[in-house]
Amino acid sequence: MQLHRELYKFAPVEGGRWKNVDSEISETFPDGTRRTRFTPVLTFEKPAAMQALCDSLREGRQQEDIDPLILTSLFVLDFLSIQPFNNGNGRMARLLTFLLLYQYGFEVGRYTSLEKIVESRKEDYYESLRLSSMRWHQNQQDSFP
Repeated sequence: MQLHRELYKFAPVEGGRWKNVDSEISETFPDGTRRTRFTPVLTFEKPAAMQALCDSLREGRQQEDIDPLILTSLFVLDFLSIQPFNNGNGRMARLLTFLLLYQYGFEVGRYTSLEKIVESRKEDYYESLRLSSMRWHQNQQDSFP
């Protein structure tokens, strides 16, 4: 939460507060039809979901039985599925990705921009998120897409 607050310190939007309205992630097609991509965790569940996510990451890092790249990817998928903030969840996810990768010794930020990659392949990115988060609430998602 503190990182989000710092990220939005100079923005017109307040940072560092949990999302206060239930929402869904949806898309609108050129013909006007809409499809729900994902329904994030309910607002009142977000603090507990984020605590569980951080606890799970801490445990995974201590056990050292999951490859750091997989652990980071699963953390980011869960973060995006929780959607803890009103604004900036995608940016925070990319920032957290870099932070975790740097902590594991992967200095990927020196060589590439996740923002550029996501922007250049936005449709693929969102489709992968949609496929990976199907049945997430039942803990039966396929994280590999």
